[in-house]
Amino acid sequence: MDAILQDSDFLTVNTQKDTKEIVGDILNSEKSILAIPPRFEEAEVTILPPPSNSEKYIGLFSSGSTGEPKCLWNKQSNLNVNAEISVKAFSIQRNDRLLILASPWHVAGLSWAAMAEVAGSSWEIVTPYVKNSAQWIDIIKNFNPTLLLTVPSVLRYLAEYDNWFVPRIAFGGASLDQGDYELLKGHCDSVIQAYGQTEAGGLISLSERKLSDANPKIDFNDVGKAPSEFEITCLGTMEKPDTVFLTSSSSVSDEKYDTGDLGFFDENGNLHLTGRKNDSSGNCNMITAVTSVAHK
Repeated sequence: MDAILQDSDFLTVNTQKDTKEIVGDILNSEKSILAIPPRFEEAEVTILPPPSNSEKYIGLFSSGSTGEPKCLWNKQSNLNVNAEISVKAFSIQRNDRLLILASPWHVAGLSWAAMAEVAGSSWEIVTPYVKNSAQWIDIIKNFNPTLLLTVPSVLRYLAEYDNWFVPRIAFGGASLDQGDYELLKGHCDSVIQAYGQTEAGGLISLSERKLSDANPKIDFNDVGKAPSEFEITCLGTMEKPDTVFLTSSSSVSDEKYDTGDLGFFDENGNLHLTGRKNDSSGNCNMITAVTSVAHK
């Protein structure tokens, strides 16, 4: 990346390391640390310094698939807060085994790994390079996860293969298409649709449903309810979706902020996402735009 660094009082992630080592470097850094994804190495981005030298910050990138990549600095402590809340929201137990097929330098993979660390669960993280897709099945069989966390594009690759099963599958980055529910039959018992953003420090809300009970025509945009620690406000209706606002103890902003998403609450209080305010195609229901596609 042709990055213009306006401050040198922070570290940068060594992306040549083992994936799990990268996560450890980010989560345990003694200084503020910047995570530059390899696919941004040709981009030209001005990176401002962390907001303060008195606290540790993590610099993550967002909006890489639909616009100019931007670096967002969030407090390391905020990501820990989101991880603790996520443990409860995802119902993670110490004896769970989490397999994360997502990039470690983006908020999806990083926040899921932080969640596993907080829970004391066994976990592995693998960057989902498409060229390695045939190996993903071997990884699932060898690790035998109780929960698989990834993005829909990866699930579609996995669904091409038979003879694998994970009790629970969680996904973010985009919603499943209606036909994806049929593809996943026989591969899991339940699916968890997670909604989050880099700005939020990870998770915003989620919805878990038994695959056998899912109604794809209704459920594919349903991202459920936020944990009690967060507050989502939206005045939209099914006929006229409106802006989704978030107040979160783990977000970059201490105030209520505009997520850029459009949606509405149904009669059960579940949030449904319908698109982006700027009409971009890649960010609705995003954990982070840069993980919404499998890596080439």
